[in-house]
Amino acid sequence: MKNNKDQVNPVSGTVYQGGNLVKLRSLADEKNYKSNQWITFLQAKQMGRFIKKGEHGTSVFRGFADEEKISDKTGKSIKESYPLGSATVFNMDQLDLAVE
Repeated sequence: MKNNKDQVNPVSGTVYQGGNLVKLRSLADEKNYKSNQWITFLQAKQMGRFIKKGEHGTSVFRGFADEEKISDKTGKSIKESYPLGSATVFNMDQLDLAVE
């Protein structure tokens, strides 16, 4: 893996971790992105940028919630995690400046 830098969202300050980090690093290597920064479509628009024609975003999980359940068989408490949602992000190398 060539791209061993942290993958970040410069707008929200998110530093991607776990599966999101592996996914974004791998994609950055595959596509030869020089940037380690990823933003959403709306964030790009707010910055006056737009997505280059033909580019596609990548889904990342926004976070996880833990839920405690009681097992029917043992009566023990079991902690389960599930994703709260997802977002589609684009690498900064996939963006152009807006044309006026």
